[in-house]
Amino acid sequence: MEEDKNLRARLGDDGLTVINAAEKGRCLVADRDFYAGQTVLEQDPYVAVLDGDSRGNRCDACFKQSPALKRCSACKFVFYCSPTCQRSQWKIHQEECKVLVRLSTEQKRPTLLLMLRLLVKRELQATGVLPVTALDNYEIVRALPTHFSETGDERLVMYAQMAVLIKTILNARYAEDVKEITKDICRISCNGHTICDDELRPVGIGLFPVVSVINHSCSSNSLLLFDGKHAVVRALGTISRGCEVTVSYIELGASTNSRREALSDQYYFHCKCPRCTDDSEDGLYKDDVLEAVACLDPACESFMRLSNGSWRCMSCGSSREPNEVNKLSTEAEGMIEKANRLQAAGDLHGARMAFQQAEKLQTELWNPRSVKLMRTRDLLLRVYLSLEDWDLALHVCRLTLPAYETAYPGSKHPLLGLQYYTLGKLEMHAGSVTEAVRAYAKAFDILSVTHGSRGEFVRKLRNELDQAKMVASSLHATSPRERS
Repeated sequence: MEEDKNLRARLGDDGLTVINAAEKGRCLVADRDFYAGQTVLEQDPYVAVLDGDSRGNRCDACFKQSPALKRCSACKFVFYCSPTCQRSQWKIHQEECKVLVRLSTEQKRPTLLLMLRLLVKRELQATGVLPVTALDNYEIVRALPTHFSETGDERLVMYAQMAVLIKTILNARYAEDVKEITKDICRISCNGHTICDDELRPVGIGLFPVVSVINHSCSSNSLLLFDGKHAVVRALGTISRGCEVTVSYIELGASTNSRREALSDQYYFHCKCPRCTDDSEDGLYKDDVLEAVACLDPACESFMRLSNGSWRCMSCGSSREPNEVNKLSTEAEGMIEKANRLQAAGDLHGARMAFQQAEKLQTELWNPRSVKLMRTRDLLLRVYLSLEDWDLALHVCRLTLPAYETAYPGSKHPLLGLQYYTLGKLEMHAGSVTEAVRAYAKAFDILSVTHGSRGEFVRKLRNELDQAKMVASSLHATSPRERS
């Protein structure tokens, strides 16, 4: 098809090609060597929308934060940071604005808004109002899989109801039949990307049809991050010519069974990547430890596996009954839910106490490298930071690092880098300058690859690392007598 030829020609300029594989369908393959930190692919979204928490804090055009946002006077829903951004979106927004004024707050859900923009943009490109390029056209969107037949009935009914609403509020110029709109919603569901900021906090969703050609691997060789709403795929290591480019679609801090379940539910495939199929003793150990129960013997450094109906330690042979494990797990989860409610209500002190109780329960239950314990400690860390309890924040942050290093193998994961960055700041605040330099250096080693060495975020980190080194050097150059 002509669009595929144009796409391949355009990607060829960037050292990439698209091939069709029997089990995977389309694959993005390197046509030259790429090295760690190098940009493999960039793309602006075909369409994108901010999420509810980011609306009013970020520009609807560029997704950047700005203290001087201006709201559309008609729909009073979208915000722009500059006249340039407003003009860039005007042809689409003048059409969607007429719809937005008629929608209730409850109806303005991100997926529905994304579909509205998709249908409007498709029509404007079809009529020549908006330009069409090799990387920005509806035909490459339409080529994305819908997984319509694999989608469960309950989910399809929900999508169909949304399609009916869209057809009702849009005039016939934009809205096709309900089934076709439902298929487009399916495309968004299994091909859309959560757009995140530099610290991997979600800010919106977008449809990047070329990026969506990249297949998943739990041991991927590249990473997708965003600059505003601009998608950037970077190599995590050397990608040799002829190798497939892969990214991760899901949160990787989980066991093989949990990852495969998430992928099957959202993307309708059974993962057979090297990490998921590693049945070596070392591979099984690394997988089990992520969700394993702690041994009851404090002197034992191993953990328990579920065997013959009970949890049994791999090393000392001690056991725990499933009922005891389930009881502790349920109590901890209930306490976390309570803590989240208190935090949402603004009661940080109450949330702190609830998270502390949850952590105590989970420390009795899960092994120290468990991702569940790690995530609870992360939630507790955020509360400590909000309360400016720096000493406890430092203590908890230190506890999380072994679990982070286990959950994100390969060392070049941005969440690991960001955790080291947080640790560096806390060590510096505590006056532990040498430890701060170590943490900052580890963060820089990771984030300069994942975020790009020239980006503003990494430049800021590099400045903090250099300042910490200067302080450390000054302290080392000063004798104990002079410091006293």
